[in-house]
Amino acid sequence: MAAVLLAAGEPGHRYASASARLMLHQPYWDGDAISSYAQADDLKNQARESDRQRQHWASTLAELTGSDAASLDARMMRDVHLTAAEAKELGLVDHVLGGMSSSTPGLTPQANAESRAEPTQG
Repeated sequence: MAAVLLAAGEPGHRYASASARLMLHQPYWDGDAISSYAQADDLKNQARESDRQRQHWASTLAELTGSDAASLDARMMRDVHLTAAEAKELGLVDHVLGGMSSSTPGLTPQANAESRAEPTQG
């Protein structure tokens, strides 16, 4: 799950573009791997494993973000699409880049243009 990798970044150095969208979701499993002829026990086992993985991811995200594991687990029962600002509120990222009110000094459009300019010889 990419959200876990993002949250596992070095605290203070986790960034998202203002236009980014992040998603939390429950683990997916390959429906083709369990054919329409699968036994009910196979489906139960897959559902149990999916629940175990979701709870593990929620626990891991809670540890990385300071959020409540039970709350994250409940949210992850369905796909949750987050804006960059929402991801910051949840603790997945530390800074939102771009936009008119960049939360990181020096990361404004003007500062970006200045950083690309040719250095002057002095």
